[in-house]
Amino acid sequence: HGDMPTCLLQPLQPTSTATTQSTPQPSPTNDALTQQYRTTPDLVILHKNARGLSNNDRIQELLIELEPLKWDFITLNETMRTTREEVWVTDGGHLFMGSGHNENTRGVAILIHRRWKKHMVQFRAISERVAMADICRGRFKVRVVAAYFPHSGYNDAPVQHVYDSLTLLHKEATTKHMHFILGTDCNARVGP
Repeated sequence: HGDMPTCLLQPLQPTSTATTQSTPQPSPTNDALTQQYRTTPDLVILHKNARGLSNNDRIQELLIELEPLKWDFITLNETMRTTREEVWVTDGGHLFMGSGHNENTRGVAILIHRRWKKHMVQFRAISERVAMADICRGRFKVRVVAAYFPHSGYNDAPVQHVYDSLTLLHKEATTKHMHFILGTDCNARVGP
């Protein structure tokens, strides 16, 4: 299985019409699966609650924390940065793309490893709770999304806004035959 990626991303398939054939289709062999995923690189995707990256010292601490790790994309929430949309290169050559809030609260970001920097196609700061980056390397296309849901103290409208944004981003990615990666803090609460 050396050719299989460590992060199996399901390739997006065009919608097919229903078939009237009742004969069950054979399941794919390992060789067929290997061939299917051959264009998907091995990816390491991380998500982190940053708990504030509002100053350069905190960003430097994060980069030092990442030095021994192998990673490709990192989604971040609670960046607490005040710039509405920012894109810049770190001292280590990685690409930092963030979506902030003017009250130094909330905020999301995507950190792209320097080896992927030249494959960046676009970044959009949708809101202080949702940001996306499109990456294209040859036939491999991926949309990476960072999202930060409101906690249970909020009413339903802000939560629905995040869901609506994610639905639209996923639909766009599907239309473009892109993989879709979502890193999020759902702020879910189970029980009373």
